[in-house]
Amino acid sequence: MAARVHYNNVADGLSRTGQVLAGSPNRAVLPVLLAGLKSTTPAIRAATIRATLRRHERATHTQLIEHVASLSETDRLVVGDAHRAMPHHAAAALKTAILERDATHCKNACHIIALSGDVALVPVPVRAAEDKKHHYRAEAAATILELATRVQQDLSRWTAGDRSAAHDPSFKRHHVLVSLEQSVSRYAQHRRKEILDAFLLLAPVDNGTLQKILHDTNHPCHAPTISQLNSTQDFGVIERLV
Repeated sequence: MAARVHYNNVADGLSRTGQVLAGSPNRAVLPVLLAGLKSTTPAIRAATIRATLRRHERATHTQLIEHVASLSETDRLVVGDAHRAMPHHAAAALKTAILERDATHCKNACHIIALSGDVALVPVPVRAAEDKKHHYRAEAAATILELATRVQQDLSRWTAGDRSAAHDPSFKRHHVLVSLEQSVSRYAQHRRKEILDAFLLLAPVDNGTLQKILHDTNHPCHAPTISQLNSTQDFGVIERLV
């Protein structure tokens, strides 16, 4: 009983400290948060992650992005969950991290977006993947395909009757498809197969862009699309073909 009371007191203390750090306008909290991220105590690291993402300050989010790779896998899952709960807080920092082409920031930001399944930010890795001068466009393209795969899996579960998701994944699919359709129209310029693969994962059979690709043999995506459809092992794509 005493141990439980002690645990509750510690948890309450961490929660209150996190709220103070999250709401303080003082920039001096940055080194405090960094120390929390480097703590040897998992509960302190988790509380620090949540406080960091709760803050409305880009420098704080950038600090988390910079150090996320040094966190444990469990801690990174906390990052994904916390960003999913309040995605707009760190959105600007994640966008900057990807588009500024810094290796560490770009890769870590892509990892956070993939972990959280933040489809609202999909235009950002699309822009990076299309940029031939971006040294980490492959990581951005991989993030796009990972997000599309996650949405496709959510759709499959929803169709099978699993309604554990808070919202119909069709809305996420529509949001991602808007960016993918625009990018596919520029395929001749960027030639990122991951973007085309992501599009084929999510496009319904009556999708106008898909129909145009299939029927126009001169379309830049026609040949790679036919090749992909002939060799795919993805059940969702095969089902649509049938």
